[in-house]
Amino acid sequence: MDLEVSENPRAGLQTKGGRLSASFSKENGDGRVDINLTRFKPETDPENLLLAATLVQDAKFGRDISFKTDSRSVRSYRVYNHYLMRWTLYLCIFVNLGLAMFEQPAVWPLPYWSTMIIELSCHLFYIFRFLHLRDFAKESFWKDKKHVIVLVMIVLTLLDVICYTMWINIGPNTNPQPFRWARSLRPLYIINFAEGRQIRRAFRNIRRTLPDIANVLVLFFFSVLLFALLALKLFDKRNLKYPNGDDYFMNYWDSIWDLYVLVTTANDPDVMMPAYDDSNWFAVFFVIYLIVCLYIFMSILLAVIYNNYKKHLKNEVKTAVFSKRLKLQQAFDILKVMKNEKYVLTKSSWHELLKVVAPRRSEVQVDLLLHVLDEDGDNCIAKSQFLTAADLLNVDLTEISDRRTLLEKYLPGIYLSKVSDILRSCVAHKFFRYFFDFMIIVNALCIGLGREEAEWFFLVLFTLEIVLKLYTFGAKRFFSTFWNVFDFLIIFAALIATIVEAILGRFDAESQTLDILLVLRVLRLIKIMGSIDRCFTTCLPLLVWRYSMV
Repeated sequence: MDLEVSENPRAGLQTKGGRLSASFSKENGDGRVDINLTRFKPETDPENLLLAATLVQDAKFGRDISFKTDSRSVRSYRVYNHYLMRWTLYLCIFVNLGLAMFEQPAVWPLPYWSTMIIELSCHLFYIFRFLHLRDFAKESFWKDKKHVIVLVMIVLTLLDVICYTMWINIGPNTNPQPFRWARSLRPLYIINFAEGRQIRRAFRNIRRTLPDIANVLVLFFFSVLLFALLALKLFDKRNLKYPNGDDYFMNYWDSIWDLYVLVTTANDPDVMMPAYDDSNWFAVFFVIYLIVCLYIFMSILLAVIYNNYKKHLKNEVKTAVFSKRLKLQQAFDILKVMKNEKYVLTKSSWHELLKVVAPRRSEVQVDLLLHVLDEDGDNCIAKSQFLTAADLLNVDLTEISDRRTLLEKYLPGIYLSKVSDILRSCVAHKFFRYFFDFMIIVNALCIGLGREEAEWFFLVLFTLEIVLKLYTFGAKRFFSTFWNVFDFLIIFAALIATIVEAILGRFDAESQTLDILLVLRVLRLIKIMGSIDRCFTTCLPLLVWRYSMV
């Protein structure tokens, strides 16, 4: 029997990214069987997949920029959020703010044209960033005040550059001297670019908190005004003087100012002494004032500020969570399929999505995340489960193969030996940390007592600590902890300073390198602050158990 395969002219025979279906038909008479192959479309259209992945990434990183959903705008938006673009913006803002140290009046003055070239270069990137954002933004772009503020700041800065250049070339010796008034606008870039959302959130909370504390502030200033009036009536007729000869509470405005400063304790007890020298009973007035205005009103004001700021911060968090869930819901609506009479995200769609959202995740990790989200065990993700995907994607996952150190990979015979296991167990034990925390204190005492002969001992000891930690945990895990990085920098700098001091000591007895070394070594005491809690947590139960046995 002959078989003839006929291709569906529309679909073709490509199977990558899709599935094939076969239909069989047998004609009567000639015994011929026709097999028609039809290719189904992939589960997710590439453009929709890219849009859904972008929405999930926005939810993951907390971005709140509105953008058009066509393919070109989505790709432009993804370029806008590339880490190179963001870090270039941060660098430009940092450099632009740092120019204040080199502009007149400056610590290290540079020619005005050099700082201006740098500033204009930064603003060229600002303009590019602004136009790039406008390219994919929705029609409501100009309704956002921060975009208008950025444009106004750029225009004002360019006008200031032109005016200053003309002024300093035409009349450099005029009075007043040429100055850059637009420099004060530079910090506003941090707030008004889209990447400054955390700073904007803090400013919004402060702005919303101020009206809530207005009534307490009014009562506080009213009490200061009342006590200032009482002080004026008590002291103005006594012709009292401050020790420097200034008048003492001779008019109402001076009384208000002196009592207001007293609330900050900046002039305490100086402001009280002339009245106290005149009569001891005047101390009662100041005691009552301090109790009412400092201890009562300041405590109430602090409590009101804290409660209201926390309330508005909670509302900000709710808004952020709602925005995150809304983006995840939009992504789910793009990828969902009907299965068992409900909309779900299939396993294949999840894998396709994670290839774009988290391309560095291995297949094992992607399956693990699916298993965590899949509460029903049907290899599908329901909508309610998908809404928690952004939080789950922020969880750092490592595989056992990723945790192996270089020594374990290339010298397993030595690293996994019995002696090495004992050594690594000792280094990983908590009392290893306690011992070196104690040695930091001993080192500080030796420095304070001038025991310079012990310097090399402690330097070798702390260097050995870092080497043992690097051997046990590996470089990747070691440098992932702040205190380890801090220790490494301090000990490395101390080692270099000690070597330099030893070399210069042969030629220059007046070398200041030793002083630098001592300061760097004492900085290690900061690490003790992070160890106090764990020391008490461990040692206190041991002491209680020890004395309970007596």
